[in-house]
Amino acid sequence: MSEKNMGGEKTESPKKENHPLWYIVILFSLMGFCVFCGLVTLKSPDYSKPDEIDSEKVIDITESTFTSKPSDTPFISDTPSPTYTQAKTPTPSPIGYAVVMPVNVNIRSGPSLEFEVIDEAKKGDELPIFTITEDGEWLSLNWINDKWVSSSIVELSLNEEDIPIAPTTSPTPTLEPTATITKTPIPKTAGHSDWIEYEDTKVGVREISWNSWLGYFRPEKGKIYYSIYIIAINLSDKTVNFNPYDFSVVDGGGEIHSQVIFAKIEPDFDSCTVRQGGVCEGWWTTFIWDRPEVKKNLIIKYEPSWFSESMETSIYP
Repeated sequence: MSEKNMGGEKTESPKKENHPLWYIVILFSLMGFCVFCGLVTLKSPDYSKPDEIDSEKVIDITESTFTSKPSDTPFISDTPSPTYTQAKTPTPSPIGYAVVMPVNVNIRSGPSLEFEVIDEAKKGDELPIFTITEDGEWLSLNWINDKWVSSSIVELSLNEEDIPIAPTTSPTPTLEPTATITKTPIPKTAGHSDWIEYEDTKVGVREISWNSWLGYFRPEKGKIYYSIYIIAINLSDKTVNFNPYDFSVVDGGGEIHSQVIFAKIEPDFDSCTVRQGGVCEGWWTTFIWDRPEVKKNLIIKYEPSWFSESMETSIYP
């Protein structure tokens, strides 16, 4: 229906237009895009804030099998490291024992009288036995074989056949009459006496020993065995003979004693003939009265021939 305007003319009202379908499509597309952008924004990490640490994930990574770069800080474990102790070599036990019979016995560093005296054992001492020399004359007192005692002046708790033979590391100085002395300078004294000098020979006492018995032999009642180790050296340019009957012992009472025949200590001082530089040595045994005044101030006498003058010197206690 038309209406009249103020001027009296009739005008027509505008017609209502219909929106096409694509407007609706565009509207929904815009709405969908806005929703998508909003979701993306919510899921995006906020880099303005520090990352939150997930403790469970840190533990998982630490325990993973990935290899990391070695650190300069040493790793310290709570588990103690194993300690290793070197096993000790057991010390051999003695094969038996020996009881010292004389008043005093010298202990030497080797199985010979040529070795130095390093200790002394007294009567009744019990000594451990480890080995014995092949000739049966010396007993080793320890397993390293550097302490020795003469087997003739001790009483064994077992048979010599049951004692192991000591290994021979160096030649034992020979005691044969033709043995030659070493180039070592002759000491000022023989050891237990001064030297008796006669025609470029020297005679003296190196050791002494008191014994209440020797082997199966015992001295007469009231007496005691007295042994001296005699050293006789030939320094002349000719052969010299030394005889055990050329020696005797004078006791503190002035009584003269000669060598006994049966009771002996090995090695025994026997007759020997030595060349220039040779030495004759060994134990010479007699017995005297077992009284203090007699056992003091003992003297050794040496008379090498019927025509020579008797010579003597004191024996040191």
